[in-house]
Amino acid sequence: MFFFKKLFFLIFILCFSATFVKAVEIDEHYLEAGNNYYQEYLANHNTDLLEEAYLNYYKASEIKPTASAFLGMGMVFIEKGKMKQAKQFLYKAFSADANDVITNYYLAKFYFHEENYLRALYFYKQSYENGLAENYDVNLKLAIIYEKVGDIELAKKYYNAACMLNPQDEYAYTRLSLIEYYETQLENTEN
Repeated sequence: MFFFKKLFFLIFILCFSATFVKAVEIDEHYLEAGNNYYQEYLANHNTDLLEEAYLNYYKASEIKPTASAFLGMGMVFIEKGKMKQAKQFLYKAFSADANDVITNYYLAKFYFHEENYLRALYFYKQSYENGLAENYDVNLKLAIIYEKVGDIELAKKYYNAACMLNPQDEYAYTRLSLIEYYETQLENTEN
């Protein structure tokens, strides 16, 4: 009798393990497909691709609710302009992995879009400090936020970094030139 219990237990473990491994493989397939559709959407803004990305992230979350699946759905909702849903899924991803640099980046994008610049600043700084210091968008947004809150020296620092990272983009150059122009004008009026 004891032998049969052990045998049954081993068979159960083997079946459960095989099912679990298969579920992980399927989950990763849906995440990869979601990421591919999302990247294609970013390249050519076909909303059908965005919908396919969402469906794949959703299927992945149904199989195994992970930070990656929730992050994917949050990214899709940001692109759709559905900020309430974006926030919901981004915070699910954040609660699963608060140190994930991409989750912090998309929370920053969310708060920047909502014009909550202090929250955006917090999450952009987290992204910057944890791996995205060479990202043009992170540097540009940090510059814009510091300019908005009146820290001109930090704004110039990040505008300069953005200019170095993307020399073709004129926005950072224009903002930096305007700041320097107004600083010169201010110095001239003080003398």
